[in-house]
Amino acid sequence: MESETSMQDRIESKIKEGFKDLEFFHLKDQSDGCGAKFFCIVISEEFEGLKLLDRQRKVNDLISDEISEVHALELKTWTPKQWETKKEGLGF
Repeated sequence: MESETSMQDRIESKIKEGFKDLEFFHLKDQSDGCGAKFFCIVISEEFEGLKLLDRQRKVNDLISDEISEVHALELKTWTPKQWETKKEGLGF
């Protein structure tokens, strides 16, 4: 029997492949392993000059196939400069 790639692995792979200059990435399954609820941080220079909604759309477009199977996805999409001011408050 072939093992199916986990939802977390699929999301992680697509985001890492989709950003050329990914400075930091964090993905946590908050659904006790069932893959229905995720918390995701994506830090990239590609977000510079983009509005929050456009940043999140960029990520959502990369994982559009997976989104339909996920109940909740909390996204934090920041530039490296923004990340410097926010990471400590998130425990990084």
